[in-house]
Amino acid sequence: MRPFLPNAFRRATSSRHRIPPSPNRPAYVERWLPNSVCAGCFFSWVSGREPPPRKRLLRRSPERSIVPAFSSHSILVSKQSYSDSTRATTSTNLLAALDAALEATPEDVGRIWETFANICADTNSRMLLSREKALKVVGAVLHHADDLPEIERKLEYLEIQLKQGRWTDLKTYVANAYIVRNRESFTIGRALEHLEKMKNNEEIPDEDTYRLLMDALGSIGDGDGAKQILPLMIEAGYTPDANVYQSIILGYARGNKSDKAMSAFRELQSKGLAATVKNYTTLMSAYAKRRDADTTKSVFAEMLGAGIQPTVVTYNVLLELCFGQKQLDAAHELFVAIDKSGLKPETDTFNIMIVGLSRASRLYDAVNLFEHMLETGMKPDRYTYGALIHGCAREGLMINAMRYYRQLLSSGITLNHHHFTILQSAFATARDMQTCQEVFRDMMSRITPTTINYNILISGWVRVGNLDKALEEFEKMKIAGCKPSGITWRRLIRGYLNVGRLEDALNAYVEHKKAFRRPPMGTYVHLIDALCTAGHVNGAVVLFQDLVEMGGHPIYPLYERIILGFLKAGNLVAAAEWLGRMRYAELTPRHYLYNALIKSATLSVRPESAFQFYKDMVADQKTPDIFTFNHLLLASFGDPRSVERVLQDMRLAGIPFDHYTYATLLFIQSKANRNFDMAWGLWEEYLSAISKSDTSTALPTTKDGKRPVTIHPAVARAALRSCAAHRRPRKARLVWDMIQRYNIDIKEDVATDFIKLAEGWTRKNTEKGEKLVNLLGSHELSASDRPGNQEQKETIMH
Repeated sequence: MRPFLPNAFRRATSSRHRIPPSPNRPAYVERWLPNSVCAGCFFSWVSGREPPPRKRLLRRSPERSIVPAFSSHSILVSKQSYSDSTRATTSTNLLAALDAALEATPEDVGRIWETFANICADTNSRMLLSREKALKVVGAVLHHADDLPEIERKLEYLEIQLKQGRWTDLKTYVANAYIVRNRESFTIGRALEHLEKMKNNEEIPDEDTYRLLMDALGSIGDGDGAKQILPLMIEAGYTPDANVYQSIILGYARGNKSDKAMSAFRELQSKGLAATVKNYTTLMSAYAKRRDADTTKSVFAEMLGAGIQPTVVTYNVLLELCFGQKQLDAAHELFVAIDKSGLKPETDTFNIMIVGLSRASRLYDAVNLFEHMLETGMKPDRYTYGALIHGCAREGLMINAMRYYRQLLSSGITLNHHHFTILQSAFATARDMQTCQEVFRDMMSRITPTTINYNILISGWVRVGNLDKALEEFEKMKIAGCKPSGITWRRLIRGYLNVGRLEDALNAYVEHKKAFRRPPMGTYVHLIDALCTAGHVNGAVVLFQDLVEMGGHPIYPLYERIILGFLKAGNLVAAAEWLGRMRYAELTPRHYLYNALIKSATLSVRPESAFQFYKDMVADQKTPDIFTFNHLLLASFGDPRSVERVLQDMRLAGIPFDHYTYATLLFIQSKANRNFDMAWGLWEEYLSAISKSDTSTALPTTKDGKRPVTIHPAVARAALRSCAAHRRPRKARLVWDMIQRYNIDIKEDVATDFIKLAEGWTRKNTEKGEKLVNLLGSHELSASDRPGNQEQKETIMH
C-alpha cells in the first residue's frame, strides 16, 4: 500500500507565500547526495530490486517529458515568464490536472509524474502546490518506483523540488514512511530509538513524524507510550490538536484502560480544543467494551449536547453494547433510528445486527435482515457470510450454511486464511466434517493451509469420535511442513483418551512436553482424570509432581480428581492427605467433594471420620443437602445420640426426609436399636407422607388401574427386612401385599433373607416357617449384602 499520511497536511506551509526567485537569476539548489544512501541505493531500498532498464516513455512528447538537466553538483531549475492573465489560468489548469491524476483509478504513476513536473516547471504553480498534494506525489513515486524509467534522476529532481517548496525533506519522508510500513511493530522503546536515529542522521523529525509515532502506538493499545511522545512533539514546536489526542485515547481504549482514556479526553477539553466525533466515539467504545452502559450513554449524551452529530460508527458502538447486554429490542430501535437520522447503515452495521441476532438464536430475523441488506444495494462482505454460516451451523441448518458458502465463493470476495478458518470452524463445530473437508480443499486450491487449519480438521474428527481420520490428518500436516502446535497435541491426547488408549495419550504428552516444555493445564486435567478413572492413581500423582517441578501451579480440578481417585481405590487416608495439600494451596473443596468424602468415610471402617468432614464442610460455608445427612445417619449406626444430632441439624436446615432417609432410619431402628415398633411407625409415617405428596411424575401402574402410592423400592426392602429380622410374618404379609399390588421392583436378594430366616424358623417353629415359605414362594437366590450398603449405593446412583 502507499504510505498513509495523516491529515496534518490540511494547509500549505508558509513557504508558499514567499517571493519566488527572480526570473533573471536562476535558482541553484544543492543536489541531494545524502551520506547514508545514494539515489541507486535508495531505489533498491524502496523496491527491493536492482534499478530496471527503461521500460517506456511518459505519455507526453519527448521534449515536454524530459526532466530538466542538471550537472554533477547542482541543478538549474529554469523559469518561464507568463503574463498576469495567462499565469492564473495556467496554474489552475496544471493543479487541476494533478488532482485528476491523483484521484484516477487505477493509479497511473506516469501521468502523476508528468503533471507534477509541469507544475514544477512553472514557478507560480509550484508555489501554489500544497504540501499535501506534493507528499501524495512522493508516495506514488516511491510506491511505483520500479515502473518509472530513470528513477534515479527523478528522485534527485524530486528532492530538489521538495527543498525548494519547503514541503518536506525526502530523507525525513523516507523515515516517516518507515514508521508507516512497520506500524504494528513500533513500541515506545523503538519509537524513541527511531527519533534518536533520525537526529543522528541529520534528519529533522517533522510534525508528521510525531503524529505517525503516536498513531502507531495508539493502534497497538499503548496509550501511555503515545502520551510519552506528546511532550516531545510540543518541545519540537508543534501544537497538538484533537487528532493528536485521538491517538492517546485510542491507545487507552484498545488497552482496556477506559478511565485513562477519559482522563486524556478531559485533558483535550482543558486545553481549549474542540473534541471531534471520533474522540467521542472512541471513548464510548472504551466503556462499551466493559459493558458500562451508563458511562457510554453519558458520553453519547455529552456529544449530542455539544452539537456534534453522531456518525454510523457511533451508532455501531451503541449497537454492540445493546447486543452485549442482550437488549435485542433496544438494538432494533437503534437500527431504525439510524435511518431516521439521515445516515445510511454501513456493511459493518448490518454485520453487527446479523451477528447479534444469530448469537441470540434469532436466525430467521438475521436472514430477513440479510435480504433487506441486499435490497438496499448494500454489498455483504466476508464477515456477513461468515456470521450467516456460523448461525446456520449452530442451528444445525447445514444445507443453508452450504448455500451461503457457495454464495461467498461466487461473490468474488477475496478470502484469506482467517476467513477459511472461520468457515472450517463453523462446519467442524456442527460435526459436518464432510463439508469441513470440502472447505479445506477449496482453500488448498487458493492458498496454502496453516497449522490452524489442520488443527480444526483434527479437532473435528476427534469430536465425532473418528481417531483414525484425526491421525491421518496429523500425518498429512507433517508432510505439508506444518509444525504441530500445542493445540495439535492436546487434541490428539483427547482423542486417545476418548477411545481408552491411555498409553498412546501419555506418549503424546511426552512429545508435547519435548516441543513446548510444559503443556497447558487442560492437558494435565484430562490425563490425570483418565489415570484416576483407570485406577492408576499413583501415575496421576507422578504427573502432578511433574507439573510442579516444571514450575506449574496446579489448579483445583487436579487436586479433586486425585482425591476422588484415592476414594475410588478405598484409600481414605491418602484422600485426606491430599485434602490437606489442597487447603495448603489455599483452595476450598467443593460441595460435591465433601459429599464424596463423607460417603466414603461412612462406608469405611472408620465411619466416625464422616463427622469431621461434615464439620469442615460447615466451616467452609458449604450447605449440606439431603445426600449429606443420609450418609451421616448411616455413619451414626449404633449411636442414638449421633442420630438425634443429625436429625436436629436436618430440622434446623429445613431439609425434609426423602425416600432414602426413611430407608436408613428403618434400617437403624430395626437392626441397631432392635425396636420394631419404631421401625413400623416409620413405615406408616412414610406411607402417610407419600400419600399426601403429588410431586412424582412417573408413577407405577396398579393392577386395578387406580392412582398408586409412590413407594420407593429401597424403603419397601428396608421394611420387609425389618419384618423378617423381628419375625413378624403378618406385618411382612402387609408389606409384601403392598409390593405386589403396586409392582414395586424388589430384587430377589431381599427374598433370600426371608428364605434363610424361614429355614431357621422352621427348625424352631414349623408352622410359622411354612407360612413364610408359602408367602414368598421358592427362589434360587444368592446371598444378600448389608441393606444399608445396598440402599446407599442406590442413593449414589440416584
